[in-house]
Amino acid sequence: MNLKKGLIIAIVVVVVIIIGSLVYFILTTEKNTNDTNLTESQGVCSCTEDLDCSDFTTQEEAQLCFEYCGPEDVHRLDADKNGLACESLG
Repeated sequence: MNLKKGLIIAIVVVVVIIIGSLVYFILTTEKNTNDTNLTESQGVCSCTEDLDCSDFTTQEEAQLCFEYCGPEDVHRLDADKNGLACESLG
């Protein structure tokens, strides 16, 4: 039973992080036009440009890019493979 509880808690935490990231993205109206990695014309971020955690200001911003670029970690933002990008920024 404890394993089930732990799994449920982990799922809830991941869902909360994802929802929080989406809300943050939606509520952020001011775009940084000087940042070539995060331009509106490219979407959330460039999936072909070589990015790393130092290219992001917040963990949420890195997480959005991580999720935007698909199931493979093209930028290697999730070092421990737990689904959370650039945890050091959090």
